[in-house]
Amino acid sequence: MAGPETMSPDSFEEISGEVLGSTRAEDTVSDSGGPGVPAADPLPEEMIGAVLDGRWRLDALMGGGAMGVVYRAAWLERGGRPVAVKVLRPDPTGRSTRARRFRREVSTIGRLRHPHIVAFVDAGVMEGGRIYLVTELLEGEPLSRLIRREAPLGPPRTMRIAGQILQALVAAHGRGVVHRDLKPDNIFVTRDRGEPDFVKVLDFGVAKVRDGEGPEGLELTRRGETVGSPRYMAPEQALAREVLPQSDLYGVGLVMYEMLTGRPPFEGRDARELMRAHAFEAPPPPSIDGDRLSGPLVELVMRLLEKDPGDRPRDAADALTTLWWCATCPDPVTVRARAPRPPGAEVTADLPARPPRRRRERTPEGEPAADPSPGLGRDGAHTPAWRRAVPPAWLWWAASAVVGAAAGIWLALEFLPAP
Repeated sequence: MAGPETMSPDSFEEISGEVLGSTRAEDTVSDSGGPGVPAADPLPEEMIGAVLDGRWRLDALMGGGAMGVVYRAAWLERGGRPVAVKVLRPDPTGRSTRARRFRREVSTIGRLRHPHIVAFVDAGVMEGGRIYLVTELLEGEPLSRLIRREAPLGPPRTMRIAGQILQALVAAHGRGVVHRDLKPDNIFVTRDRGEPDFVKVLDFGVAKVRDGEGPEGLELTRRGETVGSPRYMAPEQALAREVLPQSDLYGVGLVMYEMLTGRPPFEGRDARELMRAHAFEAPPPPSIDGDRLSGPLVELVMRLLEKDPGDRPRDAADALTTLWWCATCPDPVTVRARAPRPPGAEVTADLPARPPRRRRERTPEGEPAADPSPGLGRDGAHTPAWRRAVPPAWLWWAASAVVGAAAGIWLALEFLPAP
């Protein structure tokens, strides 16, 4: 398969048509090559009150998504301690390997102990083959809801949230786990230890995991598969190329772009068009109501959104270091407001006009008058003192002639024989 730098848009259309089918922009593409079961087909509410494996009692329905339904549950072995139980729907492809691979991935992800990664408690299989996983119960809201309500969030808040996401990725990548589906829906904002905007990264269900037991590590997810959400998919994911830790950094760049501007760089398209845009189109410069954003933080965001993974930061730790440096800058983001233009005025009206040439006044005797504004050039700009002290050109020529004549006389007297 051609790489991102050589693949043509026409070739992409053929590949994306095979991979996506009828996938919607908001779907998470599963590891089987298509979307998960639509969210419109929830599990029955009769599940409320059921006890899974004699340990987890499902008390209330909290929400649902394309891949499953989340319940508030009680951990009976711990005196009814509240937890969250996500019940996944069966694999629509009927593959028997998906459950095996999922359980192995959950076992690896369960070793990720970090304050900014949701804590996995347990996993199991229900009757009928439905897989469930148990995590800590979080009180708060997803970042997507916060963005819809309050964006743009401003540089300080954006850097605070992004820094916690990058800290979680440093821990995950260090254990060989690539998330592959970073988006505002999978970033939960809560209050922990009295800290506002405390971040938890969720949903490692489509993560790429390497088992470190072998000499090179066994990749549990096959190459050539497209996974993730089209609206937040890295170019190499859209092209079904190998997914790297830098793919998660692209997702961080998309999330930061949306926090700063209130919208993703590519929107209003179906899944195939979104994946094509991520693969081939440059993201538009960040702006708010038409006012262009610039500064060190914006430069970091645009670097995270580079098409080539090699042009992004080396790893999450490198991106985190740059983010901390941005936080020390007095103006990490500046707004370049548009100049007001009268209605009906042409665009050329904003271009600088050529400065008029000044006519030098003369005295009654015909001599040039003294410059009324010494130190100013023809365009009205200040002229440095060393430029004002330069003599006229004719004086340079006269001096050169005198020096040349003197040199000729000296050579004649020195080298010509005496008569």
